[in-house]
Amino acid sequence: EESLKDHLMYFTENGELIYPLNAKDPNEDDRKLTSELCQTILSMKDSLVPQKIPLRWFVFHQEIQVLSKNKNVVVISLQECLQMAIRLHMVDDTKTALQFFSDLNVILYYPSILP
Repeated sequence: EESLKDHLMYFTENGELIYPLNAKDPNEDDRKLTSELCQTILSMKDSLVPQKIPLRWFVFHQEIQVLSKNKNVVVISLQECLQMAIRLHMVDDTKTALQFFSDLNVILYYPSILP
């Protein structure tokens, strides 16, 4: 029987867990392993430190997801993000918010390769 320990897990220099999983089109094994992974994470919840973020950052992240879904793309330009930031009155902290969400691995933000 498969379990989390049977799959590749890598720890980066930051101690982050990277777990290969097909989240876009999961099969039955992916669903089972996702459930096991969720249970493992939930069992660790007392040791996790909650992160407080501005509400506008939360909305910003939601808008990024909506734009990506509506455009059926996985890459959104920095210019599009900055346009959203203007509407949310967060121009000064846009890149900080992008880096925060990238650090959480919920988006990928690579400021070093942008022109």
